[in-house]
Amino acid sequence: WSSDVCSSDLGGRSTITVSFAGLSTDVPVTVIPVGTVTARANLPGSPFGVAISAGGAVYATQLAGSVSRADIPGFVFTTTIPGGGQPNGVTFNAAGTLAYVAGLGGNTIIEIDVATNTPVATIPGINGIPFDVLLSPDEQTLYVGTGTDASVEPRAAVVDAANRTVVSSTTPVANTNHLARQPTQPPLYAAIPDASSAPETDTPTNTLLPPTTPAA
Repeated sequence: WSSDVCSSDLGGRSTITVSFAGLSTDVPVTVIPVGTVTARANLPGSPFGVAISAGGAVYATQLAGSVSRADIPGFVFTTTIPGGGQPNGVTFNAAGTLAYVAGLGGNTIIEIDVATNTPVATIPGINGIPFDVLLSPDEQTLYVGTGTDASVEPRAAVVDAANRTVVSSTTPVANTNHLARQPTQPPLYAAIPDASSAPETDTPTNTLLPPTTPAA
């Protein structure tokens, strides 16, 4: 099959011609420019992190101690889930059946069954204050970006997702606010406000790679 945009106007309306096996039809669509805010939802409790599952579940963490759920295309938060102490970052597995929430207040990660919106496990022993959480492409490992308090050296915790245990940590880094990765490749990237940088970590060895210089 193939498709072509054959007409458009300033109102955002457009027509796409879809062709397959010698047949074609025109399908009207509405084009929304990138960056356009299409809806707003009132969500009290100091919203902090947000993630969307493959099935369209939207989880938003609230520092007041809960996680709220909406389901797209709707944008109304109707379900509230206990999120432990000051939930921050949140991520889903690829199937959208499990969510992981970083609990700033309790140095833990909370695992949530998305079908029932029920916390099913707590992963303790995170070194530092959990800010963000990210699942590896094979879904075997959770990486937890942490901040620091006076008693610990800041590192990104490495968690065995199946056994729900902390197995190691990356080389020392400063406060790690957010994590990101390429969908199929090993490097892990961390946003570090104290260092004004986004260092790269080699995930097979959990070692911080040498910093790179941005292109001019």
